Amino acid sequence: RDILMYMDRTYVASTKKTPVYDRGLQIVRDEVCRNPKVKDRLLQMLLDLIQRERQGEMIERGLLKTVSSMFVELGREVYARDFEAPFLSSSATFYRAESQEYISQNSASDYMKKAEQRLSEEEERVKHYLDPATEPKLREVAEGELIERHMRTLAEMEHSGIVAMIEDDKVDDLHRTYKLFKRVKGGLAVIREIMATHVKSRGTQLVQDDERNTDPAQYVQGLLALRDKYEHVISSAFSKEKEFYNALNQSF
Repeated sequence: RDILMYMDRTYVASTKKTPVYDRGLQIVRDEVCRNPKVKDRLLQMLLDLIQRERQGEMIERGLLKTVSSMFVELGREVYARDFEAPFLSSSATFYRAESQEYISQNSASDYMKKAEQRLSEEEERVKHYLDPATEPKLREVAEGELIERHMRTLAEMEHSGIVAMIEDDKVDDLHRTYKLFKRVKGGLAVIREIMATHVKSRGTQLVQDDERNTDPAQYVQGLLALRDKYEHVISSAFSKEKEFYNALNQSF
């Protein structure tokens, strides 16, 4: 471009041809990056490096940053088509398999901690060597595979799901679940539904306790204690969200 600067400013401009620098990028794109001997090997190398990093290995992030920036420089559509789309697809495959394996071997609380860690890692990954435009797409993929796909199973786990967390006063675990479920469509509705059903169940047990109900004061005190317990959960774990209070009121 520097050598052909005069031509670029005069002839190219007057004849409306592609500027020298842009033409150079096109040639690098077609003859190098999309060369049949280079394209698939380059992509596989990048995906393998990211896979190894997800599995705990130290990798050369600078190399990934350089290649990622090169794709962007060659054009947004080049970055999106030649790298981003296959990367998002491989990310979905990785998290689908990992989440399935992890959920079968761990409690809901442990799974939530793992999911929170993974989502944080993906945010860091974008900051270090991916284009910022990839962040919302990667987040959606990871949230979909780690949370949305399994949220009902996690919430209803018999000994570690929402009900167990509430009964055992595991406020930190409930808040973590709330934050993660809030990231996906319908997540909070699942928590509210399970909480409301559990409140009704506990309330029904109280109403049907004939021994307690012979003493009106004891009965009222039991109801108030029950309500205090769930209000504490909502205020400390569910960020005092109005819809949770509404669900609690309707249940009572």
